[in-house]
This record gives sequence, C-alpha cells and structure tokens, in this order.
Amino acid sequence: MRRSLRALAWTLGILLGVPVLLVAVVLFIANIQPGRDLIERMVPKVTGGDVRLQGLGGRFPTALRAARIEVRDPKGAWLIIENLTLSWAPLRLLVGEALIDRLAATRIELERLPVSSSEASETSAVRLPLRVALQSLDVARLDIAAAVAGTKEAFSIKGHARLASLEQGDLLLDIQALNEAGSYRLDGSFDPATFTGQLKAEEPADGPVARLAGLPYAIPSRTRWRMPR
Repeated sequence: MRRSLRALAWTLGILLGVPVLLVAVVLFIANIQPGRDLIERMVPKVTGGDVRLQGLGGRFPTALRAARIEVRDPKGAWLIIENLTLSWAPLRLLVGEALIDRLAATRIELERLPVSSSEASETSAVRLPLRVALQSLDVARLDIAAAVAGTKEAFSIKGHARLASLEQGDLLLDIQALNEAGSYRLDGSFDPATFTGQLKAEEPADGPVARLAGLPYAIPSRTRWRMPR
C-alpha cells in the first residue's frame, strides 16, 4: 500500500511539475506553431532525454494542452500521459501559489517506478517549488502496471487537493475501478510523519484496493486510518 501511495505521489508530482515548468520556459513563443514545434524538439535536450512532448496546443499561459508526455529513464518511458489539459491562474504565482482550475488527462499509464527511485530518494526527487491549490482533477483512465501494484489495475479519478509540498497537504479523490466492480472515496491529509483520513469503499472480496493493500478480504465500507509514513 505504501509503495502504491509513493507511486501516486510521483504521478501527481509529474502532473503538476511538468506543466508549470513548461510555462516558465516557453511563455513568449508558445502561441505560434513554429514556437511549439521548437519547444517539442528542445524539451528532450534540456531535460537530458527525461521528458518528451508531442502535440502542444492551447492558449499560453492560461490554458495549455499536450497530446502526449513521456517521462523516461535509461530503460525507456515509465510514465505516459495522454491528452493533458491545464487551466490555471499564473498571476497567483506572485503570492507563492499555483492555482490550478482544472487538470485533466484522458489516460495515464504508469508502467513502473523509475530505475533511480528508492525508499530514500522518492520523497526528495520531485519537489514542489510553491503551494498548489488544485480545484479539479479529472483522469479518465489511470493504468497501473503489475510491476508497480503487484497486479494490473485501471481506475478513473476525480477530485481536488491543496498541497504545501509533496509531503504535506490534503486531498479528496473519487476513484472508480474500470476493469471490475469497485468505487472509492478517499478524504485524507498527510504530513512528513503520518497519513490520516477516511476511505469509503464499495468492492467485492479480493477487489482492486484489497489487492493493493495485500488483504485477503474486501476493504470495509468505511475505513478510518492514521499511519506513520
């Protein structure tokens, strides 16, 4: 379960970090097609091949789109995001906050954790440079490979979050299993020491979340927890 939570933190970090970095670099040239083509060619070079972009569009800087984002390591792509859209308020950066009205993707594929990740480095590899207020998150399909979760799982996710960092914040997520029956509502908060929250779940025995948690039975319909990180 903790491994899956760390994987989710990685995914959220990438979802939040890549668009904000993209805006800072390309603000002046991103509203014309030649500039977008140049950005797509330059991003792999400035990231050492770790990030690749395709199909940039939208209205910069407030409404951004990318048809495909690949996050890579020496073994290849480990995270793929399709049809990313971001609507946000750049002026809020002046008060130290990234106010995101809507962050959405039609599909996210998490093939594995990056080869450089470890218990010690996963919390430090992705850092938020400022507070984040995410008003609406909408992921139509999140595919999690067996290499991450132990079994291959697929979910849709809607929700919102406020993050002081990747180690402190609160979130509310409505999650629907796509390959089988299962629906979940996660309302939680976390800091560097603990996770605290409530999970409302409806799933059969040996359902998706029970498997992720390594339980031989269904998650109780209402579960409260407080656990060290």
